[in-house]
Amino acid sequence: MYSSLLSVELILSHQENSAALQDLGPTISDFLGPDSNLSLHDACKIGSLKLLNWIWRVSFSDISSRSSSWSPTCFLQSNRHYYRWQFSESLEIATGQGDLTVVKWLLERFKDCEVAVEVVEAAAKNGHLEILLILLETDVERMKTGHKVHWGGHSLSNAVENGHSDVVHWLCQYKISEFGEAQITNAITTALRVGNTKLAEFLLPPGKCILDYGQYCPHPDIIQWKLDCGYFRQDFFSAGVAIKNLVHSERLDLMQRIAEQQNPPPDDAEWTTDWRCAMVLACVYGNRDILQWLMEHPAGR
Repeated sequence: MYSSLLSVELILSHQENSAALQDLGPTISDFLGPDSNLSLHDACKIGSLKLLNWIWRVSFSDISSRSSSWSPTCFLQSNRHYYRWQFSESLEIATGQGDLTVVKWLLERFKDCEVAVEVVEAAAKNGHLEILLILLETDVERMKTGHKVHWGGHSLSNAVENGHSDVVHWLCQYKISEFGEAQITNAITTALRVGNTKLAEFLLPPGKCILDYGQYCPHPDIIQWKLDCGYFRQDFFSAGVAIKNLVHSERLDLMQRIAEQQNPPPDDAEWTTDWRCAMVLACVYGNRDILQWLMEHPAGR
């Protein structure tokens, strides 16, 4: 027996012989709706299983009993293309919200659909490891469910950027073969950009140097790391970019250390351009100390 709307239940409960009237609840609910223009993926935003079951049940009827006018509810289970599209859209929304209950509901109701890579990316971005586990189980039992899960995409870099180390380790353990060299590189550079050197080193392919992935990384921790390694002594162009990037984080101490390694200043147009850009940024951010140092330094005269 499908449950009726809460409003219908409340009204019937206040009537005489309310117990006998409760069986009419689903029938009255069907008469009231749902709105024929309410799509399943919009209903997933609400996260109500009662609403989803309601839409699913109403949409399941013979084609001959349908009206000639088109509506999302009318065609949910009769048009294969719309059916698959609703599955994909609904699953991405539920995954983004971390609604494991709705995700399971969708995977159980729909058959023979493809789980788009955007769903995996949404789960990784938001750190929903439990949903990734369900998707893996679904993919393993493909013969039973008929669902094919598409892995890879930007899921690894999404997890890195949002600090979900557990998801990063899980993806590398179970689905590392789904990521190409470009995706691994993007994940490493992302880890360096957000200052997570541990993840960057974890993702580093054998025989590679971590500094090769952080040439123009703006994060002050990575710049300090490169400074300690003597990286900027060999690359004055990267040194100029680093000084410019450090204005935002107000790390005058690091800027001064880099400048000391480039003394006298390189006679190079790119170096001069980066120094002037740093002066402009210091004005934009209102940092008087940095601006004064940049102007008084020989490179700024």
